[in-house]
Order: sequence, then C-alpha cells, then structure tokens
Amino acid sequence: MPLPAIMTGSGYPTSLSASATPSGSPSPSPLLLSAPLVNLERPLKRTRVSSFTSPQLSDGPQSSAGRVWNSPLQQEFGEDFCKLLIATHSSWNTAHNPQVRLFIEKWIPGAIVPDRRTLSGPILDREAGKVEDKLKLKLKGQKATFQTDGWKNKVKQAIVAMMVSVDFEPYLMRTHDVSAQPKTGEALLQLVVEDIKWSEEMYGLTIIAACSDDGGDARKMRRLLLALMPWLIIVLCWAHQINLIVGDYLSLKLPFQDCVPKALIVIKWMNNHSRALGLFRQEQLYTYQKFFALILPVLTRWTAHYLSLRRLLTVEKALKAAWLKHSDTMIASAGSKSEDKAKAIAVQGIIDDSRFWYHIKNHLEPLAIAANITQASNTRLYHVLTTLANLYRIYSNLSLSEDLDVRNQVLASLEKRWAAADQDPFIAAVILNPFLRGDFLARRHIALTPIGLCNMLKRLHSRVFRVDVDAAFQAAFMDYFNKREEFSSESMALADWTNMAQKNSQEVNPVEIWEGIDTREETGRNCLTKLAIHILSIVANSAGCERTFSHMGLVHTGIRSKLGVEKVRKTTMVGMDIKRAHLEAGLLHMRGKRNFTSEASGAQEPDHASLAADHFDVGAASANADKDVGDDHDNTNELPPAVTVQAPSGPLTITIPPLNSYSVTLSPHAATQVKKTCICLEILFDYPTDIDPVPLEGMSSFWRGGVENLEKEMEAYNLLNLSEENVDEIVQIQTMPSI
Repeated sequence: MPLPAIMTGSGYPTSLSASATPSGSPSPSPLLLSAPLVNLERPLKRTRVSSFTSPQLSDGPQSSAGRVWNSPLQQEFGEDFCKLLIATHSSWNTAHNPQVRLFIEKWIPGAIVPDRRTLSGPILDREAGKVEDKLKLKLKGQKATFQTDGWKNKVKQAIVAMMVSVDFEPYLMRTHDVSAQPKTGEALLQLVVEDIKWSEEMYGLTIIAACSDDGGDARKMRRLLLALMPWLIIVLCWAHQINLIVGDYLSLKLPFQDCVPKALIVIKWMNNHSRALGLFRQEQLYTYQKFFALILPVLTRWTAHYLSLRRLLTVEKALKAAWLKHSDTMIASAGSKSEDKAKAIAVQGIIDDSRFWYHIKNHLEPLAIAANITQASNTRLYHVLTTLANLYRIYSNLSLSEDLDVRNQVLASLEKRWAAADQDPFIAAVILNPFLRGDFLARRHIALTPIGLCNMLKRLHSRVFRVDVDAAFQAAFMDYFNKREEFSSESMALADWTNMAQKNSQEVNPVEIWEGIDTREETGRNCLTKLAIHILSIVANSAGCERTFSHMGLVHTGIRSKLGVEKVRKTTMVGMDIKRAHLEAGLLHMRGKRNFTSEASGAQEPDHASLAADHFDVGAASANADKDVGDDHDNTNELPPAVTVQAPSGPLTITIPPLNSYSVTLSPHAATQVKKTCICLEILFDYPTDIDPVPLEGMSSFWRGGVENLEKEMEAYNLLNLSEENVDEIVQIQTMPSI
C-alpha cells in the first residue's frame, strides 16, 4: 500500500524518493532495524543536540543521516507534532516514549521527533505567536467584553485568567499567578486595568464592558473600575447570580427538601439491584411502550438533582406498579440479610409518597431553565432581564400555603440581585432588540414611559461614548419605539432575518440587523444605531473563563503539575485555536450557539428530564450554595447612587488607554458619580393577570427557547446513559403543559 503523502513529499532527497515507497506490505525501515533505540531512561544530562537532530544519527557507521528530511520539512513536522500533542491533551513526554519513536521510524522514516523541551519551548512559543498574529487580524476593530475569574490548579496556585469575548466567542488573553499576592480589590484592579490596556494595544480591539463573579475582591474591583472607567458597562456574571438564588432557596431548609436524598436513595437502590431493575423495566415497557433510565446526578451541577427528580416523576406510575405487583420479589432481591431487606422496605415507603417530589420539581424547574439560559457563551443582557421577568412571573403564581415560604424567598432574592445591577443597560437591551422593543415593559414608573426610556438611552450614550446627543437622537428613538421609518419591521426585514435563523437552527443576532442600517455617521439619527450595537454586543457572564479553566485542567494534570503558568496559557491558547479551526473545517461536530427562540411559536414547555451519572450529595450541594451566598453577604448595591472609591493607602496610579493614553490618579478622596436607575421587578413588566393569564410574546419567547435547550441537554444525558448500559432503544421525551 502507498505510504503517507508526507513520506513522498519534496522533503526527501531525490535519490531516495523511489525507494521510499515499498511495493508490498509495509515493513520496518532500515533505520529501525540497523540503529539501536536511544535509551530514554538515562539522565537528561547528555550532549547538547539541535532541535531537529536525532541523537542516534551520530552513533556510528549505521547512521542514516541521508534519510533525514530537509530543515523546512522537519520544522513543519515538529510544529504539527506539537499541535498533535496539544489537540490530544498528551504529555510533552510522549515525544520520548519508545513506542512513539518506533512508530515514527517505521511509518515515517526520515522524520525526527523533537525533544520534549524543544516542543514545549521554542516550538510552542512559535505556535502561540502564530495564534496571536491570527487574532490580531480577527479582533482588530471589534467590540469586546472583558472577563476575569479565578482558578486553583493542581498545585494549589491561585490563577487569575483574563479573557475577552468578541462576537460571543471567548479568547484567552493572559493569566497571572497571584498565590503570593493579597486578595484585595485594589490588587485585582491593577491586573485588570493593565490587561485591558494590553488587550486593546495588542489586538486593536475596544473593551466596552467588564464582567466578573461576585467574590469579595471582584466586587470591590468592579466598583473601583467603574470609578476609573465610567464608560464601561460593569456586569456581574449572571450564571453565578442564578446559583445564588438557588442558594437562597436551599437556605430555607424546608421539610419537603428532604425528599432529594430520599429520591437518590431510590435511584441508587434500583440501579444496584438488577432483578428489581429488570422488573421495573418490564413494567415501563407495558406502561409506556419504552423505558427510561434512572440516572444519578453529577455533584458539580446543581441542576442535576432537579433533573434526577423529574426523571423519577416521569416513571412514577410504572415504579409504583412494579412495587405493587412484585413487592415480595423486589424485597427478596435485596439479599437475605435483615438490614438489606429493611433498606428495600424503606425504598418502597419512599416510592409510595411522591408529594414532596412534586413540590421540588415545580420549585427547581424554573431555576434550571434560567441557569441554562444564563450560562451560555452568547448570553446577552436582554436574555438576563427576560429570564428574571419569567422567574418573577412563575414564582409569583405559587399560591399554595405550603409554597408561600418558597415564593417569598425566591422573589426577595430576585429583587435583591436585580437591585444590585446596573439596570440601565439591561433595560436598554430589551428596548433595542427590534424583536422586543420593550413591548412588555410596564408604564407604572416614569422612567418606563417613552420619554423616560429615551432619556435613559441619552444617559447611556453620553456615558459610553462620552459625547452628548442632539435632537435627532430623540426623533430617531420615537420612530424606533413606534416602528416607523427605517425602524419599521418591514424596513429592518425582521421576518427575513427570522426565516434565515430558523433554517440554521439559530437565534437571530440583533447586532447584525443594526449593523445593516449603520450609516457610520457619529451624529444624528445614527447615534441610536451605534448605541444599539454597543449595548447588544455585551456578554452577561464569565462562562468563557470557566470553559478555559476546563481546558487548562486537561493541560495541567496531576502527572503534569510542574508545568509553568505561562506554558499552560500558551498550550491552552493553541488548543483553543486548533478546536476553532476544526469546527470551521467541519472536522468536529458543531455545537452551535444556544438558540433561545422557540422554533414553534406555540411550543409547549416540556416536562421530561434526564441527567448524567455519578452520585450526588444534596448536602454538599446545599453547602456549596451556602458558600456562594456567603460571597454575597455584602448588601452594598453594585452601583450605589453615588459611587465613592477610596484607596486604602495613598494614591493609586494606573495608566489606561480608552481613547487617548493618559494617567488616572485615584486619590483617597476621588469619586465618580453614576446616576442609578432602581426599578423593582414587581413594577418593571406587564405580568399576566387573572383576566389575561397568557404572558406577552416578548416575555416568553426566549424562555421557551431555554426550555427547549434544556430538553436537548437532557436528551444528550439520556443517550449517554443508554450507551453506557448498551441499550439500543432511543428514549423519547414526554412533555407536560407549559409552566
């Protein structure tokens, strides 16, 4: 068979090209048969060799130096081998593995595997440089959301990652080892400001917003950063905020919350007793003509226990029937010991009482949907605000006496999180989305009237662009608000945009619509377009950091714990670029951006849930949630009416380059005034009433899409579990009426 194309490339000497292709079946190369393998177990101290020189080539007359590729081809091989190790998350020591050397010498004679230090040194540096050059072209002139978060690696180093999100795609900028530094807002601010400057100068992009979680140092950093750069939109990570709301819910410690560990006892017991599981599956086939797997949730995802209970509720009828018909057999399958039979009887008792499961399902399902929406990499500000509106709508309708504590706790938590936010950009995002235009905003507050909303947008424009608008801006806004002139649905071709997005199973990106009517003027009516593009380009979470930390965890493993922070950053950056290239080339399954618009306008919200394997400890989940809540004990609003930033000791001098390079000195008495809009959720929206119980289309559209996305995630977990059990049947999802 013919050898790989690389073996017959121009890198071979002409005299050897004819003999490089064997006529029969492949056999070891003469190099493998004649030259002894290098002893890779000997100490690293040895004669210094070139990056692309095999040590064995100088070992005597059996050298096959004539077969060695020319320098350009060998360099390309080394770079590709480096990317191969990165893409497969392999150790740099793979280059010294004898089997790898045997494979290369047999199948790619002439190629020399670079030393591990060369691969992780100069070759990795060159590949990282290539990625940076590529990003300079891609990110130049783009608007970016700056993201920062912290992570501890295998050796307990405290790493702070700095990223930017451009067009809702995260890109790693720099990482810092802050293990020996104080964990203060001032220290984090210094890093953030320096990296904002570095990112803008390095890649030619414009930072328009900054996002972080709500840890103590990050909270203070955001206040200081707002004072230094008031034109930035400072947002919390709303995926984290939803987790805090869940923590507030779990802090109630109501009696019916005990059913979570009880439900997990049932799932674990059924999965561990094959005879009982077989009888249960038979009953499912009789009842549903198919069967569903009982799956234990993952500890690190709080939504897993909600999904676990939903699956159990789905099969409740069949589970009860199986125990009713075969209770003696079920108990006998537990074993002959009295304690084992007692566990089986306890499981039967849990199955006979499903009241509490129903309450948990109803309480946690909206929060699970909200988490699914807010943790996406393309979560925008209007996604967050419409999600809060739906959470407020759903929990306001919990009217049963036993639900009052839950209702009051969740609504209070929602109001607390929303009150701490910079509300103007969120409200503006809902208004400036041409599919929403604020149609479901209430007018019970003067700021929500057309003139009030226009004044809000004027303030935002003056803040982010540092230029006041003229009278033409108000005329443009009134035309937009009333769907007239170039802002009408027909002129903006909203129906065509929707059709194109549905064909690609994607959500319409409103930024593209506004860019389509951008005249590139900096004054007059086009100021409204510029503001819309600015606000709608902001990402409302730091999910990009979390995904980057996951990638870093594959690089900095227990057996590779000595890798330096900068080497891990470069490896991660190259790995992320390789993955993007594979996706663009169609070599990987494209996991598209989440679509939060329902494909069918009348689609109902499904009822089914499945989850991934591994045991879940609800006590640990509650503890983690309580820990998150502990991070939020400071009740100071994110943007108080007068934001006063006071340095702890002496002036803090930081150079920043927003439009012109200049130095900003933050003195102990410096302060920046930011007018804060504070409208509670209760009066922000037109919620359904007894007379008109159906939520307005704008309020519910993204919520239905979030339900469908969660459903797809559940199906993926289900299929994963089925494959583990070697089950061929495809489990179909049953639905329930919408919430």
